[in-house]
Amino acid sequence: HGSHVLGTIVAKKDGTGMHGVAFDSKAIVIKIGNSHSVDLNNAATGFSWAADQGAVVGNLSANSNYDFIFRNSNNLVTLDDNTIKTTDSRYDYANKKFYNGQTAEPWKASTDKGLVIVNSAGNQGLDFAAHPGYFATATDSNGNLILGGKVLIVGAVDQSGNIASWSNRAGHLCVAIVDNKCTDPYKVSDFYVLAPGWSYSAKNDGTYGTMSGTSMAAPFVT
Repeated sequence: HGSHVLGTIVAKKDGTGMHGVAFDSKAIVIKIGNSHSVDLNNAATGFSWAADQGAVVGNLSANSNYDFIFRNSNNLVTLDDNTIKTTDSRYDYANKKFYNGQTAEPWKASTDKGLVIVNSAGNQGLDFAAHPGYFATATDSNGNLILGGKVLIVGAVDQSGNIASWSNRAGHLCVAIVDNKCTDPYKVSDFYVLAPGWSYSAKNDGTYGTMSGTSMAAPFVT
């Protein structure tokens, strides 16, 4: 997974296999997991460290997936403006008690240094994007973006240019609601872009192959 993502960005243009979109760039690699799970706090810390080494953009092809209770249709209400309210009793978005207790703060150390974070939207086929990309919209008590507008969320399109069925969309989980409409100053759609969700890139055994996912879309944008 990591080799494939990295190849899409930096694989050299040497006449072999394929080459990356930014084949003349350099990468700083941060390890955030040992198997199929990752530690997003390590990613946040790693991005801040990478910014100190001169990195200008960080690719995060990983997400905190919503559990079945959170994404149950009984716990999601569509507001009059087509934004979404969660009624999951474990969380209170109106008071910024977000999914799994996550916040924008861990990512602020890197965006304050000028790093742009590019995060895959997630592959659960939901109407709204996964964390931590969602925190692109988070604001402080003065209404200013905590992450300074330096986050992009990437969904996936198929070969026909349609959003892939498994790609999370640009819907917004609302914090402030008045008269059944969302009054948040920023929405996920303000930071959401699309890129190809199928790509041919490097594998970790030195060969090449095709993979799909919003993980594969994000590095095109990065």
